[in-house]
Amino acid sequence: MSKKEALISLWRLLAELYDDKEKAKRLVEQSGVNPAHISADGAAADYWWRILLEAHKRVKVEEIVKNASWEIEERASDLKQAYRSYADAPDTGDLLEAPTMMPGQGSGISSGISIGKIEATNVSMRDQYIFGRGEIDMGNETKIDR
Repeated sequence: MSKKEALISLWRLLAELYDDKEKAKRLVEQSGVNPAHISADGAAADYWWRILLEAHKRVKVEEIVKNASWEIEERASDLKQAYRSYADAPDTGDLLEAPTMMPGQGSGISSGISIGKIEATNVSMRDQYIFGRGEIDMGNETKIDR
């Protein structure tokens, strides 16, 4: 498992446990990450990905997991296992672009996406997303037919 894959697994777990952005913000503050550096736009899952990217840059992912484990004791072992996978994963230099799918929720990170003919507007996370075999390059607004 790569660092990116491990971070995505941790993201899914945290987004499931903290589906309220205010609770996520409080946890971030307790973990020593300044929420002012993180855009709160979009859904809670969007926010969590940006939180984890900021925490990854500032070497604070462990603090977030520790605080979440104390708050949600019944899922502490899941959180610690996800963190161990992240900590032990080799950093292959992959870009940590936003994941596009939350389990059972369709596209959780971007908005304005329709399937079939892919149209992308108001994509909030990154200027390049990969959807199946279609690729969207968001210089401004790019539409690519499948």
